[in-house]
Parts: sequence; C-alpha cells; structure tokens
Amino acid sequence: LLTYSRGGFLGLGIVAAFCVLKIKKKLFVFLSAILFLIIGIRLAGPPVIERMNTIKTYEQDESAMGRREAWKAGLKMMAEHPLVGVGLDNFRYSAMLYNPEKVHNERVAHNAYIHVGAEAGIPALLIYILLITFSMRDLCRLRKKFRSNKDEWKYYYHPD
Repeated sequence: LLTYSRGGFLGLGIVAAFCVLKIKKKLFVFLSAILFLIIGIRLAGPPVIERMNTIKTYEQDESAMGRREAWKAGLKMMAEHPLVGVGLDNFRYSAMLYNPEKVHNERVAHNAYIHVGAEAGIPALLIYILLITFSMRDLCRLRKKFRSNKDEWKYYYHPD
C-alpha cells in the first residue's frame, strides 16, 4: 500500500484470499482480515485509496498505459530478435524504436519475462522460466521430504 502499487495491491489480495482458504480457523482469519483491512484503509489515507481506485479506470492512467506500450515494444523486440534479443541493458534504448508513438522514457518493461525475452532472446527466456520452475519443484520436494517431521526448521521454508 505504501508503494502505491496497484499490482502489488492486487497480488496481496490474491495471496490473502489463498491464505484464508488454507487455514482451518476460517472465521477467526476472516474477522482478522476484515479488521486488518479496516485499519489498513484508515492508516493508508486518501492518496493511497485514490491510487487503488484507479484500478477500475487504468485506461486513463498514463503510468498503466505506458507499461502496456512498453510490453508491446518488448514483444516486438522478441519477434524481431528471437534468438539473441536486442542486447543486455538495451531495452531502454530500443523501446522507443519499436513503439515510437506510444513509448516515452520507458527504461524497463515492468515485466521480468518480457524484459528478459526482449534483451536476451527467447532461449534465455526459456532458461529463466526453467530456472524458476525447477527451483519451485525442488522446494516442493524438500517440503515433502521434511513433512513428517514438522519440528525441522526446513519444513517451514515453503508453504503447501
């Protein structure tokens, strides 16, 4: 909330909903979540609330539309340079070339996958995705391995 990030706010809401679904004492958690929400809104103040209300009207927000146009530029970069991309740290220079009418001053894609694919190419993007996928798989395996002994500190490092 304090970063004014609408995406972070939506992500927080989704994660909170999943946490409520996973916990056995749903009524307690639900009431706690409502209390937390009321206190959070009260403490956040009008500027944060105004920013979160722009989620509904993102088409009118210059920041949101700039990100969408940067994504379009990044996808064009991947299409034109699928094997090696435009080069590391070149998104900032290339974005305006690939979407000149819409992209102004975008230094990053605001999307890690598009950024990696645009700068390093689709093979590097696949390696990036595989790195994340295999890391998550290994964490799940470790979780299963230590599930029988919940006193082990390793059990608590990855949620179900």
